[in-house]
Amino acid sequence: MLGGVLEVPENSFDLDVRVVFPTDVQAKVDRVRRLLGDAAKLEAEAAAANRATARELAASGMPIRDVGNVMGVSYQRAQQLVGSRRSATSGVGASPVAANRDG
Repeated sequence: MLGGVLEVPENSFDLDVRVVFPTDVQAKVDRVRRLLGDAAKLEAEAAAANRATARELAASGMPIRDVGNVMGVSYQRAQQLVGSRRSATSGVGASPVAANRDG
């Protein structure tokens, strides 16, 4: 279509379309992207710490129900956290429920 308007063959040029925001808007977009990335990293770190703490409490002899109370989660969730052997990067060994709710 543009080739017809310019009266040149369609395959004789490349078109590079870029959206350019005002500087203040682009800064806000960049900040949001950075914050979302930071939040994802912090969430993964918190989930790993949650699992490790639950396992440590259980290994010290604390009953799973008490682990749940201390951690502020249900007995079932505490059991999932303690039973989870998933690596933070591999995802191996966790149940699908535990993998999705490690918080």
